[in-house]
This record gives sequence, structure tokens and C-alpha cells, in this order.
Amino acid sequence: MEAEVRKQRTAMQGLRHSPDMKLAEAINEYLDARVISQGTRQRETQALNTFVRGIGNKRLADLTPRALAEYIERRKLLLAPWTSYRETLWLRSRFQWFAEQWYIPANPVELVKVRVPHETRRRALSYDETRQLCAAASSRIIVRYLLAQDAGLALQEMSNLRRRHIDLQEKMIEVLPIKGRAHRAVPMTERLHRELAHRLAEVTDPDAKLVATRKENPRDPHSFVRHLRLRVPFTFTAHDLRHTFSTRLAAVAQRQRIVQYLMGHHPRTPTEKYDHPSLQDCRAAIAAMDAARRKGEQSA
Repeated sequence: MEAEVRKQRTAMQGLRHSPDMKLAEAINEYLDARVISQGTRQRETQALNTFVRGIGNKRLADLTPRALAEYIERRKLLLAPWTSYRETLWLRSRFQWFAEQWYIPANPVELVKVRVPHETRRRALSYDETRQLCAAASSRIIVRYLLAQDAGLALQEMSNLRRRHIDLQEKMIEVLPIKGRAHRAVPMTERLHRELAHRLAEVTDPDAKLVATRKENPRDPHSFVRHLRLRVPFTFTAHDLRHTFSTRLAAVAQRQRIVQYLMGHHPRTPTEKYDHPSLQDCRAAIAAMDAARRKGEQSA
């Protein structure tokens, strides 16, 4: 009983000093106290730094439910509904640690009303919409946009790309498998080849990251989507671009197996396992898809 009282008294003494503590200092103590892997620590640090930049390095006492609700509303303008929802739950768990360790008397995020978003409906974009997206893409993000639109790459697949995976002479992209997908090689469209050649003109290091900042730090793969959302009058997700690629490819490909291969999907039936698309088949499908896109965007 006495031990519990001493523990409570010590915690309350810490609580009297902690309201004046700045958020960045509290985050550093949180990271030091956690026993986690290096990769998890890097992701936690990056996410918490984003939070500090967004809300400001305030005192813990100033992180009221209203201040956090305003921050969450601002993030909703940048993130997809489910991403925003998961980020709010993530913040709630981190502030719960601060409450349990007596940095704050209670978890303020628990008082923020959070609604579970409706199920996201994936869709294929129209030719007019992709024309607007391409026109709105700056030179900084055009390669990432075209990798999703013209090659069907997922965001994690873009992040894994290195210089050695790009063959400009053969106009091919080697895509490493993720999430159980198959290893594949995707032919480039003419405009993707042109932009990649311009981007990689002076890159000689085969291990150089394709999606990185000027200092070779990993770039947030979602940043190009946020950039485009602010410049077009409609909403879309990064995965919608992959759906658009698949839909347009299926409209011109001679066989479904070609679409499966270029999307990185494994064959589902025994017959499909014996169907092996050739490089010529894949090149022809990509060329036909690109020709249909040019025609569709001109008439849109």
C-alpha cells in the first residue's frame, strides 16, 4: 500500500512539471522509452515529426481536444478518409502513453469525435480526368504520376525502385514483388520513357533511389497525390490510378493473363498457370493502351 502511494506521489510530482514540457521533448522521451526495432523507430519518428510540424511545438498543456480536432480536420484535406481515420487512432494510442506515464492528466484525443469512414469505392478515371492530372503534374512529381498511371505501380513498388531497375535502352521497368505479388517487368509508354530518361540523365549510381529527395532521403510516396488533389476539381486516390491502368489495359489486351502479369497478380486457375505472356505481347498491349489514351484524351 505504501509503495503504491509513493508511486502515485512521484507520478503527481512529474505531472506538475510536465504541462510546461514542449511536445518535441515529450516525443523524444517517448521514443527513448520504447523498445522497438530500428525500422519501426524510423517510421515512428517520421510520423511524429509530421505531427509536430502540423500542430506546432506546443506545450503539452496547450494540446487540448479542440486544438487536436482542428489539426485532424486539416489532415482530412490532405489524406484519404481511411488514412485519416487510421492516423487519428494512431495519435490516440500515442497520447494514451503520455496519459499512462503521467505527462498529461488525460488523453485529449479520446474527446475528439471520430467517424468511421464509408467503404472507399475504387474507380477508373476518365480520359478527361487523367488529362487534367497530367497537365497539373509538375516536373517534380510527373515521374511518380506516370509510374502509377502508365505502368500500374503501387506506391510501395515505386519506393522500392532503384536506378538498376530502369532499363532505358529496352524501355523496361523491373518491379520487385510486394504483398505476395509476382516479380514482373513492365514496358514503358513513350511519355514515361521520355520523363525517366530526363530524370536519370545524370544518375550513375545503380543503387540510387528513384523516389527520393535531393539529399537521397526517402520521399513520402503519397505526396504527389496530395499535390494533384489541390489542383484538380475532383477527388481520387493513388490506387484509383492503378485501377485505371488495369481497366484500360484490359480493354486492349488480347488475353486476360497479360493484364494479370503486368499487374503483378498470380494466376488463379491451372489453365492460367500455363499461359505465359511474351515480352512482345506485353509491349503490344502497353502500346495499344497508350494509343487509346491519346485518342481518348484528344476527344475528351
